[in-house]
Amino acid sequence: SLGEGPVDLARRIRDKVPAGHWSSPKVRARVIARTETLHAQRQSALEAYKDAPNVTQVMVFDNRTGYNDEECAALDGKIVDLADAWDLMNEEHPNGTRSFAPVVA
Repeated sequence: SLGEGPVDLARRIRDKVPAGHWSSPKVRARVIARTETLHAQRQSALEAYKDAPNVTQVMVFDNRTGYNDEECAALDGKIVDLADAWDLMNEEHPNGTRSFAPVVA
């Protein structure tokens, strides 16, 4: 809501989070910032697509970093309806790169 990008957000929260199972609070803050920033971008995009009269489906972009997670790789390039896209967005894992592009009718 402050319009911060991942770098600024990570810097702001790194002294407020424990390391957890990450190597340091700084690393965890970076993961949180990237994850939450992309999640907000996905939500915004799906809201815009929902309001567009000519968009009822999206193409999933995933596994773009070469991590080769089987589930993410299987979703890459798949076309899904908007309800399924919301579910896929909410199921995304930390540090995930899943995103969506509109399929225009």
